[in-house]
Amino acid sequence: GDPTSFLDKLGVQMKARQTPQGIIRSNRQLIMEQGCYDRSLPLLKKAMTPLLNSGKDESYPAVDLAAGSCVYTVAWAQHFRQPRYKSSLEWYPTDYTGQSHPSSRPTEGRDGPLEDDLRNTLRFLTENSDVLFADKNGIAIFAGDSIKLEGLRSQQYNDLHGVVVSADPQAEGRFEVQLGEDMDWKACSFKAGNIRRVGDWMGSENVVKFDEAEEYAADRKRLLGGMLDRSCELDILRESTWSNLAPIYGKCALVTCTNLLCCLGYRNPEAWKDCLMIAARLLRPGGIFMAEDDIVDGFGNHEAMQEFVQGNQLELEVTLATMTDDGSSVKLVW
Repeated sequence: GDPTSFLDKLGVQMKARQTPQGIIRSNRQLIMEQGCYDRSLPLLKKAMTPLLNSGKDESYPAVDLAAGSCVYTVAWAQHFRQPRYKSSLEWYPTDYTGQSHPSSRPTEGRDGPLEDDLRNTLRFLTENSDVLFADKNGIAIFAGDSIKLEGLRSQQYNDLHGVVVSADPQAEGRFEVQLGEDMDWKACSFKAGNIRRVGDWMGSENVVKFDEAEEYAADRKRLLGGMLDRSCELDILRESTWSNLAPIYGKCALVTCTNLLCCLGYRNPEAWKDCLMIAARLLRPGGIFMAEDDIVDGFGNHEAMQEFVQGNQLELEVTLATMTDDGSSVKLVW
């Protein structure tokens, strides 16, 4: 999109990074606005459904390389599981730590190493897995859910979108909502009757009725807690960290990598080659690697990628591809 607009959003995002909750909410809002999850899910569903519905009741490892705030990872973990599929995915979120982050790259605005984004998000969601209230349609609302405000006397807030943070400790029956960019990320308190859940980064398919929420909440807490326990350090450009995933080499049904090159391009514009190398090590026969990123130094160039794959004898082949209208970024399924 427009670079100025993006940098303005990034500035707001960095200001919000004072607490784990700030990290979660600001990242989530940007992802929700971009609609990345909705664009990626159809590709993954097409690629993964045959394997996960092959008739076996199994749990396959899955790895998200450079998971960041874990927005994609949690959404995919919520979708690719039983009973929606016969088999499920057991996710290993990864990211690089402050120790592996070069000091030449400024990181002002962060309150800890990069890996903290990942673990803070998972920890916050795990610790806040209990249902908060039912919205005006009887849908269960959890901390982190995206909502829309309706029926308010104050017209300036009607039809605004936001993210539920918590119950308002100062007013029973009211809940804190962080509003979006149009309201400068302002946090306000609203009654449950003025809040309606909307489809978001977790996917509208994960909406649950309030009277069914207790079992769902316990299940979600187990899911997120398991992801937190399995999260680990992995720096694509430091092969010594790859061994953290050695126990699942050759076992993974899915490896994902989104928006990594736009973050690591200053270190090595050809980081996509390392992504292909580690994906090839992790995947089981028939496994899937999905990459989504900016087109840089060969990534997105079919001939260049095929030459690298063949030259390194990687058993990978592009099966699906889609590109943005302006040709600046691409999604590939290997």
